[in-house]
Order: sequence, then structure tokens, then C-alpha cells
Amino acid sequence: MIYVYLGIAAVVVIALVGFRMNASKRSGAAGQVTGDESGASSGPRSAEPSFAGATVSSFHVDGETASTVFDVPLGDAQAGAYLVELLSFAAVEHLRKKAGQGFPLDGVHRIKISAMRAGEAEVVGTVELPAPGKLPDTKAHMPPRGPVVGLLAALNEVVADTSVSSQPSTGGSLVPVAKFVQLSGPFEARLRGAGVDPSGMSLIDLTLGLFRSGGYAVEATGKNMATAPDASIYSASKAGEKVTLVVFAHGEGDYPEVDERVFGELAVLAGQSNAQRTILMSDKFGPYTMYERERRDKRLVFVTRERLQAFVDSFGIG
Repeated sequence: MIYVYLGIAAVVVIALVGFRMNASKRSGAAGQVTGDESGASSGPRSAEPSFAGATVSSFHVDGETASTVFDVPLGDAQAGAYLVELLSFAAVEHLRKKAGQGFPLDGVHRIKISAMRAGEAEVVGTVELPAPGKLPDTKAHMPPRGPVVGLLAALNEVVADTSVSSQPSTGGSLVPVAKFVQLSGPFEARLRGAGVDPSGMSLIDLTLGLFRSGGYAVEATGKNMATAPDASIYSASKAGEKVTLVVFAHGEGDYPEVDERVFGELAVLAGQSNAQRTILMSDKFGPYTMYERERRDKRLVFVTRERLQAFVDSFGIG
């Protein structure tokens, strides 16, 4: 009887060994890079954010050229020098990461960088490698990654300015955000990297692009305000900082000034939140009374129309 048991055990051991060998072969095949050894192959598509915050929408190698396409809108303008520099750096780092994952770079002489215009990829620059398969050392020439000043410093600077611009009549229309907010070249490049075309950006585009370019993770909360049902509420966090963002855009035919009741509800929202600051972003004008509310409650900051440009400038990139 013992021989029968030994025979069954031997069969089980052989089956387990065979199963593991087959699994190992399948795992090895899954980890191989498709294409021939010359590198003239199509790499896997990527949808992850790069250093620049831009998404790499496609990547492939054709002969001596590696092509990296970023999901960055060019709009109607030429790609600025800073944007090209930013995407060039991001493309090199993308290849460096892929090389670390085992992607062969032998025979690659250059990287072609493209962004999107009217739904089509357009080449904006090329990086020549120092030697075939050798990536340049970009760490010493890294473009500025984020704001020169911190968010709290930018907010303090805005709050310190208590000037109120002259406001239009009730029936006056307001110039869109894309027309009156001026952007520096570096910040415009960051916005494009975040997927925003500054020539047609909305207040939400500007706000989310601003915070994301500064390294904040921004998420919609799904909450609503009774006094401003059209407002969108977000949570933004970064390295221990947490803020609540309320984006309240001016709509066609709306009164050009934020209603006082909105500030009251924002004070309640701040009291119920564990965020360090609750920030209103609006392209409507602010009433004089908002300054008194800010003095009473340091958690509140109101970036209304007359403060938008100053906030963008102080939160900008040097």
C-alpha cells in the first residue's frame, strides 16, 4: 500500500514542477518587448503623466528615431521655447524609465517630440542623443518644476492687497478669463502640459491647471453650495497642505459681483472642513465686505476678479 502512496506523491510532484515551468515561460513571454532586436519596433502605449505633467499618449521606435507624442494642446499658437524645453526633458526621462524597464535603446540616435494640434500630432522638437542608445544627463538642466513661492505665501500676498477695481453696471458683460488673465511663457507651458489651451481656457481650466502645475493633487468633492449651485468644489492636497477650492464662474447674464450670501456659506464650509484654507476662485468682482470676512477668519481667501491676475503672478513660475 505504501508504494501506491509513493506513486501518487511522485505524480503530484511532477505535475507541480510542470505547472511552474509553464507559468515561468508565460511570465517571461509577457515581459518581452515586442519587435526585433534592432529597436525598429512599436513600444507599448502609455497613458501616465510625465515629469511635465503632460500625458504621453503614444511612443514608438522607428529605425534610429524614438517618437514620443504628448497629449498637449498647441491651440493656434506656435510652441514656445519653454514648452519645447519642458517636453524635451520629459521625453528623455520617459525613455530613461522605459530603458530601466528593459526596453532596448540600441541604435536609437534621436528622440522626436510631438504635441497635439487640432487632433493631430505635430513635431515640436528633436533631441539628438550624445551617442546611439545613450541618453543625455538632463538633471543638471532641469526646467523649473513648480511655483517659486508656496501657495500660502501667494495667498498672503493676495490678501494683503485690499484694492477693489471699479465694477461694471449690472447689465455689463465681463471679458472671459482667457482674454484678461496674462500668463508668463513658463506658466503657459505648464498649463499646456496639464492639457489646457490658454487661448480658450475657462476659470475651472485656469484654476485646476494652476494647482496641478504646482504639484497639487486635485479631486472633485461632489458637494454643492445652496447660494451658488453652479459652483464646483474641489479638494487640493500636497505634502501635508490641504485646501478646499470653490470655483464660481461668471455666467452670461449673471450679476457681475459675488453675492454676500456666498461668503457666508463659504465661512460655514470652512468651519466644517479640516483644510487649512478655503479658497474662492471667481471671475466675478468681490464686494468690500469680503475683506472684513478674511480678517475675521484666516482660513478664508477670496480670489475674485480684481485679484485673479495678482494671484496667477504670485503663484507663477520664474
